[in-house]
Amino acid sequence: MTRVYPQPLAPGNTIAIVSPASTPGREPIERAVARLHDMGLKTKSYSDLYRSYGYLAGTDAERAEELQIAFADPDVAAVLPTRGGYGIVRLLDRLDFRTIAKQPKIVAGFSDLTALHVALQATTNFVTYHGPNLQDGLGAEDGLDELSLESYRRTLFGGGKYEIASNDRLAALGLAPMTSIRPGRITAEVVGGNTAVMCALTGTPFEVQTAGRILLLEDTGEAPYRIDRWLSQLRLAGKLTGLAGVLLGHFTDCRPSDDKPSLTLDQIWDHYFGNLGVPVLSGFPCGHERPNVTLPLGGVVELDADRCAVRVV
Repeated sequence: MTRVYPQPLAPGNTIAIVSPASTPGREPIERAVARLHDMGLKTKSYSDLYRSYGYLAGTDAERAEELQIAFADPDVAAVLPTRGGYGIVRLLDRLDFRTIAKQPKIVAGFSDLTALHVALQATTNFVTYHGPNLQDGLGAEDGLDELSLESYRRTLFGGGKYEIASNDRLAALGLAPMTSIRPGRITAEVVGGNTAVMCALTGTPFEVQTAGRILLLEDTGEAPYRIDRWLSQLRLAGKLTGLAGVLLGHFTDCRPSDDKPSLTLDQIWDHYFGNLGVPVLSGFPCGHERPNVTLPLGGVVELDADRCAVRVV
């Protein structure tokens, strides 16, 4: 099945800003909007981005309506979330994906946005973009770091074929290198995102399809045993069978308690991925810390675990 790439952004395009998950902070969003304007883009929203309903940015009905309006708006080229947090999985059975499929638009974000990424690929066949949300990306006080900003702009504005990250580039920027867990090189679609959110969709009509694809995983603030449990779930659900490769991003603050025995993440990676017979690369710079590079989900990339590099092709 051929994936549908949305049109790249161009100066003068309009961005719809939405709050489909948790409530954002006002100052970071105002900074992000100003930086989007500096890129030559226009912005619009449809309701109060800062509304609050418990840990959600409004009721399910409010947030689903906002998303539906943004996707249907003919003036909008991209739909960007203010932040992740939690809440998008509650909206999936409220969205009219047949209508959404009629107007491909750029969708970019990460963390809880994984639910929307996976659902859009299951129902519309769109390529979407795993990258910074507005609040902690363009809305951070100092904006995006050099590598994250470069991939964000090149991916959303249509940078063609280019290298997203390599150990040579990371070393030049004084950043930690990626590690090859299993060697090899493969060119394939990449799918996935946040491990916890993706696992929550297993067994639903929106679950991720992994066969023949590179699986991207990242997470934050989770003990190793929880990550182990989710990978067991993916394995038992057949999601680790027939993979083309594995990209392991940041697993931020995913450490065991000091007073409890634990497997290390490296031991967990070896257990689940060491014998799959496919390239596996850890330390890919995306997720809940910097850098957080932008990756086309459903798009084709080259994973080179021999050279420790990832390219959009």
